[in-house]
Amino acid sequence: MSLDIQFDKELIVGLSLHLRSAIHRFRYDMNIRNPYLPDIKRHYPIAFEAGVYMGRWLKEKESVEIHEDEIGYLALHIGAAIERTKSQHVRKTCLIVCATGVASSQLLLHKLTAAFSGRLEIAGTASVGELPSYDLRSIDFIISTIPLQNTLPVPVIDVHTILSDDDIVRLKRFVKNSQDTGVLRYVSPALTFFQQDLQSREEVLRFFVNVLKEQHRIPDEFEQLLLEREQVSPTSFGHLVAIPHPIKPATDDTFCAICTLKKPVLWGEDRVQVVCLLSIQKTYQKELQSLYQFLVRLTERKEVVELLIKAASFEELKAALQVLEQPNEKTRHPFPHL
Repeated sequence: MSLDIQFDKELIVGLSLHLRSAIHRFRYDMNIRNPYLPDIKRHYPIAFEAGVYMGRWLKEKESVEIHEDEIGYLALHIGAAIERTKSQHVRKTCLIVCATGVASSQLLLHKLTAAFSGRLEIAGTASVGELPSYDLRSIDFIISTIPLQNTLPVPVIDVHTILSDDDIVRLKRFVKNSQDTGVLRYVSPALTFFQQDLQSREEVLRFFVNVLKEQHRIPDEFEQLLLEREQVSPTSFGHLVAIPHPIKPATDDTFCAICTLKKPVLWGEDRVQVVCLLSIQKTYQKELQSLYQFLVRLTERKEVVELLIKAASFEELKAALQVLEQPNEKTRHPFPHL
């Protein structure tokens, strides 16, 4: 999941001690209740998702069944490790792409190093020809002096070979905001559906699967992966919002399909009327954290959820989601006629 916590000794020790007790409870059929579970799911969704992955691995490799409450406790260890990582470094990593010129790329590298000292880690430089073979899993974004035609799994910022003041301003803005990437770049009119008359969680998921199959976006196993994730723990986050997703990355690109319902449906123990189906591409998962953080903020902004429920077009949905990028003050209505 690209969380950068695999070498955290405190995490390894904490998990080892906890899993010893957890496996013991499973062997002797001892139940455990986690009173913090709803708050963990809502406030630490990435950590909870990592706990789901751990539970799935334990089931496959060790035949140990880790239930939702136990996953919540695993998530506490993971969440603490993520916070420790954040406090240690917040730098973004970029790759410089130029046509072929070594001198120009080195000039750009030194200019960026001077302008972003301590805030930007430059992984290196590459030519256009070298880019297809470059491993981008550790890269947050690309800085390029030439237009790149390929569809790449990371954002690309175009700059001049001789870095201008405007280039630096745009890059500073991107570096500042890239940790909280909005979902809008992954949503399109073809992936938004309004006021659907669906009666259950299963009907909603089946609706999504049918549409995405028609668009050739998902593999055959996608529906099963969605249901498998729901069986571990419902993906409802309260306040009428659910964020279903496959239990493992399964698609060639990242996308978010959004469906609003005429009436709320029961989703686990919550009522849901806004469903954001999230799928992260198989080869690049660093965007997972920022996307989750953006979507989970929906559950904290009742007024935005209400705008989404009332939206009747892609433009209205887009305006509602843009409210999430603003400070949580008294919200201006993005489409006053509703």
